[in-house]
This record gives sequence, C-alpha cells and structure tokens, in this order.
Amino acid sequence: MILSLAVSSLLCFVFAIVLNFLLLFLLLFRPSTQLNGYRWISIAFIITGLYFSFAYSIIVPLWHADGGLILLIPVGFSSSLPSPSFIKSLIRPAFILWHSGFTSSRMMNTSFVVAASFSYRYNIICNSKPLRLLFENRIAVIIVIILSRSWNCVRHLYISNKIFVSNTLGSTYDIDFSEVYYQGVDRNDPSQKERELISMAESGVFQFFFFLMLITVLFTGRRMYSSIRGSSNSKKAKRRQMHLFKMLVVQTISPLLFLYLPPMIDVSSLLLNYVLPLRFCILKALLVFMLPISNPLIIIVFTIEMILSLSIASIVCFFISLLLNFILSFLLFFRPSSQLKGFKWISVAFIITDLLFSLAYTIIVPLWHADSSGLALLIPVGFTSSLPSSNFLNLLIRPAYLMWHAGMMSTSFLVAATFTYRYNIICSSKLLGGLCSLRFSHFIIIGIVLLAAITHGLILDAFTSPLPSLTNTLNERISLIYDVDFSQVYYQGVDRNDPSQSERSLMGMVESGIFNIVFLLMMTIVLFTGSKIFSYKSKCLFEKSERETNALIQDVGSTGSEPSLFLISSSYCRCFVCHFQLRSSLFRVYLQSISSYHRKCYACLSRDDCALFGTIRTETCDGSAHCYTVVDSLGVELKGCSNKCEFMRHESSQRHCHTCTGDLCNHQISTVNNNNFPSGGIVGQGYDPYNNGGRNGQTKVIVVRRSSNSNLSFLSLLPITILSLWRMN
Repeated sequence: MILSLAVSSLLCFVFAIVLNFLLLFLLLFRPSTQLNGYRWISIAFIITGLYFSFAYSIIVPLWHADGGLILLIPVGFSSSLPSPSFIKSLIRPAFILWHSGFTSSRMMNTSFVVAASFSYRYNIICNSKPLRLLFENRIAVIIVIILSRSWNCVRHLYISNKIFVSNTLGSTYDIDFSEVYYQGVDRNDPSQKERELISMAESGVFQFFFFLMLITVLFTGRRMYSSIRGSSNSKKAKRRQMHLFKMLVVQTISPLLFLYLPPMIDVSSLLLNYVLPLRFCILKALLVFMLPISNPLIIIVFTIEMILSLSIASIVCFFISLLLNFILSFLLFFRPSSQLKGFKWISVAFIITDLLFSLAYTIIVPLWHADSSGLALLIPVGFTSSLPSSNFLNLLIRPAYLMWHAGMMSTSFLVAATFTYRYNIICSSKLLGGLCSLRFSHFIIIGIVLLAAITHGLILDAFTSPLPSLTNTLNERISLIYDVDFSQVYYQGVDRNDPSQSERSLMGMVESGIFNIVFLLMMTIVLFTGSKIFSYKSKCLFEKSERETNALIQDVGSTGSEPSLFLISSSYCRCFVCHFQLRSSLFRVYLQSISSYHRKCYACLSRDDCALFGTIRTETCDGSAHCYTVVDSLGVELKGCSNKCEFMRHESSQRHCHTCTGDLCNHQISTVNNNNFPSGGIVGQGYDPYNNGGRNGQTKVIVVRRSSNSNLSFLSLLPITILSLWRMN
C-alpha cells in the first residue's frame, strides 16, 4: 500500500509541474502579463508550489491518530521499500521542508500570495485607488512576500512537538524509526496542555485570516468577471483581460488541490478524538491525496458515532434542494425566456423527481458496507435504533429506499435532458432542434426516464435483496457492527460465499456495468453542453435581450447545482469502491474455499514456523479442543490446540490473549469475556465483522492479518481512485 501512496505522490508532483509551468508560460510569454508587481508575486508562488510538491513526492506523509497520540510520518521511502541511500538521506530535509509547507504557515503564506494576486488583478481591471497605491510600489510588494513567510518563523518559535515514540510505533508500522524523521504529539501528556492551547489559538488566528483571504478572492474574482463581461472595451482587450482571469484560476487550483483540503480534513478528524486504525489511515491518505476534488460526504468517516452527523448533513442537503428547486420554479414560470413547452414539462418532472430523491435520501441516508468475507450490504442508517425516530418514519424506509434507487437514474437523465434542451436553444444544434421539434418529444423523454428509473430500481431490488435463508445469518453478523434492528429496517445484501448467489451476483454486476456506462454518458453530456452554453452565450437562436439570455443560463445553473447531483456522485463513488472491494475479496474467498477442506490446526513453536504455512508440523484437535492463535505486542504468533485461550497464553511469558482467535478449522468462533474492545468501528475494507462488542457483554475476536495481506487488499482501490479523480475533474 505504501507503494501505491508513492505512486500517487508522483502523480501529484507531475500534475503540480504541469499547472505551474502553464502558469509560468502565461506569465512570461504573454504580453498582457508583463507587469512587475504581479510577476514577482506569481514567481514566488510558483517556486513555493514546486518545492512543496517535490518534498511531498519524496516523503508521502501520513497522518495517524491513536487515542491521544497524533503522528505525522513520512512513509513514501521507508525501510520496507528498496531505495538508494541518496533518497533516504533526503527524507529528513524533505520532511522538514514539507512540514514547514504543510502546516498553517505554508497555508497562510500561499493564501497571502493568492489573495495578493487577485487583489492586484482587481486593481488593474476595476481601478481601485488604495490597491493601486499599494501595488505600484515594489517595496510594498516585497513586504507582502516577507509577511507571508514570517508566519512560518513565528509559529515554529513556540511550537516544537517532536517526541520519541519509536517503541510504540514499531509494532504498528513497518518502518525503521531510527532512520525516519517524524513528529508526534501525545495529548495525554499533561506537559502538552500549554502548547496545545497555544496551537489552538494559532489555529484560530489562521482560520480567521484564511477565511478573510478567501472572501477577498471570491469578491474580487466576482467583480473582475462582471467587469470583463460588461466592459465596453474592444474584443481584443476583453480577450486579454479574460486571459488574465483564467490565469488566476489556474494559479488557485494547485494550492486548493494539494494544500488546503488534505490538512483540513486530517485535522478535523483528529479533533473528533477517535481511534484511527492503520488501514484506515492509509486508505484516507490515498483517497485524500488522489481524490482532492470531491463531495465532502465521500470523505466523512462512517462510524457509529457519526451517524447523527450524517443525518444532519442529509437534512441540510434536503433544505438546500428545496431552496434551489424553488428558484428553478420561479425562473421557469415567471421569466418569459423560460416559457417553452418542452423544457417546462421536463423541468417540472426534474423538480418533482429531485425533491423525491432528496426526501428519500434524507430518510434513509444509505451506507455501503463490504467486508473481506464476501458480504455486500446497502443499509439505511438515517433513522436507526440508536436515533430517536417515530414509527411513521420507520414505515417510510422501504419505499424511500426503492425510490432512492430509482432517483439515481432518473435524476441524472433529467439533468442531461435539461442541459441538452438549453444547449439547443442557445447554441442552435440542428440535430437536437429536429428532435425537440417533434410532437410530444418532451413526454417521450419523460417516459423514457421513468421507464429507465423503474427498471433500474426493480432489477437492483431483484438481484440484491437478501434471500429468506440468508436473513438470519446477515442479521447475526451485521448486528455486531451496527446498532440497527434489522427486523424493522429494510436493507439489501448479497452473501457471495453462498453458491446460490452466484447467478444473482453476475446479473448484478451486468446491471451495475450498464448503469455505470449510462451515468458516465449523462455526466459527459452535462459537462459538454454546459461548457458550450457558457462559451456561446451570445449565439442564441432567438433575438433575445441580454437579460433573457442570462435567465436561460440561470435556469441551467440552478439545475446543475442541485445537491442531488452531489449525493448521486458520492453514492456512486461508494458503490464503485464497494464493487472493487468485493471483486478483490472474491479472489480471496475462492482461495480460502480451496484450502479450507485440507486445512488443519497446527502448532507453531516460533515466529519463523508460523511464516512457513503448509510446511510445518500439523495436528488435529480433538473434540473438546480448539485451535487458538496468540499474538503478542511485537507481532509474534503462537498457534496450537487447547481447551481455552487462557491456557495458550501461559505457554509463553509476556504474551497477551487480546488477539486469541477461535477454531478456524471447524469455522467456529471463540468468545473471551475478559477483554475490552471499543464499540463501533471503521466501516468498510479492513474492518472485520467479528471485531466488535456483542450484545451479551461478550467480545468477538479476530485473526490479526499480516501487513502483506492488508497491502494486497488495498491495491484494489488504486484504480478506482484514479477513475474517480478523472470523473470528478
């Protein structure tokens, strides 16, 4: 998995090089950008952006939070990867360089540069006297750059949070911490309180200035765009000014991708103060740095403690959907430019479908879950037994669940139809014009949408609904993870270990592939027609006024900004990730099924013996004994037959029974009453359904997977992150 992180870091570095060289080309080889003050500010930004990306490509930092311990570790070129000594010698200086750029100091000086760039261009276009007096003075420009860098120096004068916790980390990470530079904070240490207060104060100051600069960027950017569009200058002058504005946008992309979002997401997760397992830390690092532009719902950590937050987020999205649909209705019925029969009926169908979809999502808040045993579940967690809810809402879950399935297809269809119809009106497409001129064409479109939506919902419901024989098994396994009463909640699940599920699983994959193709086609139509609408705004078929043409674009903008589109995208990404998890787990399940018949309990006398699976001495446990595995804090395993797990613990000193597991040969599970496991857990890959507190006070225990197996399972997520990055961009 660390190799995947290293590859992602190199891709980020290449992307940063492309963006910065594009900015450099626009800066040096276009005559409109030969302005001294702005040129020096932009060059300072390019230099800082490139050295930050280069340092990141060397070290690939990873956040880890374990209770009160917060760590920042470079894992790109660790002791577990073959790398030349020259690269290892660069880790410490690269980490220091990157850390100075990663923290709020780097974010602060970059935001200074971006805000100064927007303010400078705003002065050129809108002629602001205070800004003109500031930027016409080269000394003032140099002072701005120095102030942006001084924040770094001031911050590191009183925050030095490096501690030595190599012994604790050695059992978790396959890294030689004697050679790797890292930083950590132990929040349980009383001596850390004073520094934590200073750090919180510094964070508050940074957030204030950051939002101030963000408001500056949005305000000046909006004023510049309006001034350029409404300017009475020549077409050549407008093109040059618009070129400068596009350059500012390109300049802003790089820090937003590789600077602001990752640390904000990491720090927000640390402030919640819950344990982040190693597997989830690696997965989060990959998703964050490979998928930087995404809906925040995708990055939410789905734990039991955050179900309430997820429900609140869905309710907020629903009210936003109400507001946007009200605006769309106003533009539809009270603007003369929108009085077009076909588009009116399509828009009415979209408004109704969108509101139903948002309401259904608010009720159920669907959650995907896939584990390595081949189990796939789609569970509504919006109103569970852990949240207060009425019987009326519980009755709505099943119809809302089916309506949510149908809404994913119909909403994407209607959005594409809306954009296509507006594209025909504004850009005069002969083919689309002929289709739209047909009688009852809009009703035909709505009929196709409804037919596709109903078919999609019925097929998905038919091929993924749990069989009666599987319900008890699913409830028993999933109840260990979720605090949900599955006798009252409708859910969908597929147990891929059951041979009777193979046909339904195959049909489900075919249906999923068809939906993926259709969904990507719809999104391609939206992106293409949307870009054409804004590019050819002045080429309207009808001789309408500027106000009426703007109304057309506002209709499309209000349609494309629906929160349902983001909800569909987030659900689509989660579905995709689950599909990749399941397909990777199918291979493991297949191998396990082949070897399960011949597998016997075996006794290990040393760690080396445990590593030689299949070549060591085997023995068969009698009827009263079980095969247990004991793993100590250093990862050394001891396996053998015994009546109780505690007996195996006494076979060797300094061993703990916290990872003792049950009879793997006979597929039984052992329970240990003396252990304390935290309730809840991270949902998804890397979380075993048996590793959770039971309802009777007992604790299910799991087999500790080796690091090689976990890395192999996570390699399957790399293609989807690349596809998601391409799709979201």
